Order: sequence, then C-alpha cells, then structure tokens
Amino acid sequence: MSDNSSIMLNGSDSPGSQLEMESALRNLSKTLVVQYLPMFYTCLPVEAISILLTIFGFTVILIDAKIRSKKTFLLMATLFFGYFLVAFGSLLSIAVMLISLHLNDHAVVSSGSCFAITQPSAFGFSLVADTSFTMAIDRCLAIVFPVWYNKQYRGWMLHCQMLVITTHCVLVAAIVFARLPNKLLPICTSASDASDPVQVAQMAIKSTLLGLTVLIYLILICYIKMKLYVVKDDAQLYSRRQRHLKSRLLSTLMICILIHVATVCVGSLVGWLVMREVDPAKAMSVAKYGVITETSGPLNVIFIYARTRELQVSLHNSFSRVARLFGVKIATKVMPTGTHSFGTKYNGSFTTLPTIAK
Repeated sequence: MSDNSSIMLNGSDSPGSQLEMESALRNLSKTLVVQYLPMFYTCLPVEAISILLTIFGFTVILIDAKIRSKKTFLLMATLFFGYFLVAFGSLLSIAVMLISLHLNDHAVVSSGSCFAITQPSAFGFSLVADTSFTMAIDRCLAIVFPVWYNKQYRGWMLHCQMLVITTHCVLVAAIVFARLPNKLLPICTSASDASDPVQVAQMAIKSTLLGLTVLIYLILICYIKMKLYVVKDDAQLYSRRQRHLKSRLLSTLMICILIHVATVCVGSLVGWLVMREVDPAKAMSVAKYGVITETSGPLNVIFIYARTRELQVSLHNSFSRVARLFGVKIATKVMPTGTHSFGTKYNGSFTTLPTIAK
C-alpha cells in the first residue's frame, strides 16, 4: 500500500507511453484518495481543533507582557507555534487533496507543489524537536548551574538559541528543496517521498534529538530525586528544595515530550503497517489510527495549561478584559510571584531568588 509511485518528468519516454503512465497515475491517485477518504474526514476536525488550541496557547503567552518576558515561556510559545504549523500543514495537505479530487477527479501533484504544501508541517516537526531539545538544555543549566543561570544568562543568549533553531529548520528545507526530483506524485503527504536520503537523514536527526531530550529529562529527574532524598526527613527543607529545583515544572516538560514521542511512534508504526498491508480494507482499518499522531499538539497545550498557574491566570485576566468591554465585571487575578512555576525575566539584570529562574 505505498503511495510512492511516481512519474519522472524528463521527457525521455515516447508521448504515447507518457500519456499512458499519466493516465495510470491519475487512476492510482483517485483510488488512493477515495480509499482513505474516511481517514481524511476524521483528520479534518482533529486538525482544526489542534490549530485552535495551539494558536490559542501561543497567543495567550504573547499578549501577556509578564509571562512573555520569561525565557521558558518564550520557548513554550515557540513549541506551541511548531505544533500549530504541524496541524496547519496537515490540514492544508488534506484540503488541497480533496479540492483537487473534486475539481480534477484525481490528486496528482508535482513534487515541487507537494513540497510547498507539506512544508509547514515539516517545518513544524523540526521546530518542535529543536525547541524541545533546547528547553531540556535550558532546564539542565537552570538546575545544575543555578547561580550562573540567574545572574549571567542574558536575553541575547536566548535570541541566539532561537536563531539556531530557525536556521536549522530553514537549512533543512533548503536542502530538501534543492534535491527535489522533477516528477509527479499520485498523492501528496508528508511521506510521499520518504525514500529520499535527505528526508531519511532528517527523520533520524529528529528522532535523535527527541531521544536526547528524553534522556536529559530522565537524568535531571534522577538528580532532583537524589537531592530531595537527602532532606526527606525535614518537611520544611524538603518543600523549599522542591520549589527551588522546580520538580513540578520538570515533570510537566518530561510528560509533554513523552506525549509527543508516544504519538510520533504510534504514527510511524501505523504508517509502517499500512505500507506492508496488501489488502486495502485491512490497510484502511489500520490507517485510521494514524490520526493519533495529530493529537500531540492539543494534548500538550491542555496538559501544560492544566499544570501552569501563570497561563491560567493570564487566560482569566484576558477574559476579564474582554468581559469589561461588554459591561461585565470580572475580578482579575494576581500573577504568581514567589512560588510561580517559571521564573524571572530574561531581559535586563537578574536577581537572586530562592527558586530557580526561568
């Protein structure tokens, strides 16, 4: 059940042979799209919900001056934006495919057009992997070197991290575009040309980054557990050190990356099973579970919101401001300070706090 069948547009074949191959490709394209229509229609609402939730989380951070001035929140906003791009790219790919089927009775597309259609999703996946790894490094520095992190970490360092992430994503897209073959594809998905060495290498890099991210979090959690075990008999000191080491934040980020890794693994497994299946009916029964991959973004947004006091307060205050425009008075809440989840501003000078700054 592979959708990798294609026609090279090099003009080496005779006109009659070329027409026959194009006709066969159009028939294959229609067969594939019609076969997976139920799955595509299932993905549409999931992608729409994912887009709304991720852009919502991204916007909540950006419109609140207090939380967007903190390093971890800026990285979190970048993470949400990456999930938004993944969902938007997937929705765009499905929409273009269905519109093409309706207008042309097939969904054949050139490799260049398919690259443009799937680029938001590919860029988003790279952004999620890179940002997750950067957040793990950020937490490592904050926990292992708290004094340096609080006093010496400057805004330009964060900007350099963001620049490296963006440069890597753009560079990968440029390399893939430069190696695009001139051919027609029966269907346009993110796996339409999964045999390309650059695509394979990029997937390996993403998998490696995710694996390293999980490893860093596991090591940090073990480090925190040892620090807490030493003072387990002193309840007051235990509580103070727990706040200082930000164990709740670390466990939140750890669970988020595990959610992402789990959904990616499920999606890869489903894709592998579908490609191996010869019977279309059985392939369809397996392919429907591929939608699990698209739930990573909304699950992360919901989980982070539920565990983060700052986001809850920011959302409440945003609703309060909107309500006041309609004459409805809702009391605003005060942003957490001493026991907040994330930390001090990255711009300007740092002050030493009893908790690790973010």
